[in-house]
Amino acid sequence: MDAVGLIKGRRTVHEFKPDPVARELVEEILEAAVWAPNHKLTQPWEFYVISGETKERLARLRGELKRKGHPDPASEQAAKIYQFAYSGLATPPWAILVAQVLSPDDPVREQEDLLSMGAAVQNLMLAAHARGLGTFWGSGPLVNHPETFKLLEIPEGRRGVGLIFLGYPAREEKVPERTPAAVKTRWFN
Repeated sequence: MDAVGLIKGRRTVHEFKPDPVARELVEEILEAAVWAPNHKLTQPWEFYVISGETKERLARLRGELKRKGHPDPASEQAAKIYQFAYSGLATPPWAILVAQVLSPDDPVREQEDLLSMGAAVQNLMLAAHARGLGTFWGSGPLVNHPETFKLLEIPEGRRGVGLIFLGYPAREEKVPERTPAAVKTRWFN
């Protein structure tokens, strides 16, 4: 498949099979991520690859944060929200927290690095798609929660830019409508 076909074919996966994914495949996908463009080769990324008991603990924290965000955390609806959030992270075999090394003394570099982080995540997701895997890019409160940082031993001076769920898709996702580029483009001579 060519690059444009790969880009147009990638979907956010909402349901994963619990089937194992080889560590070597995850390593290959991470290697693709580090080839993202980054100004002055700052390489601002760090990857925290999560499975097993650590992922289970993170899934429980995710469920709890979602439950507590409900207007009535003790309600049956909040319990359902907990279960949905928990299983969303507990089911795929891997999760990868992608963190940016911050540059607080250089706001221009920090902004450029943040843009590079998005490119690295896109590379990771496209590489996964090319290998038959699916991804979900989560960016909610769990990503920068103090308990997440403690659990993953993330040092100070980092910002989580996403938690990527990684595994084999359980179903085919719908193709969303996209506004054609021509509608969003202005040409100048």
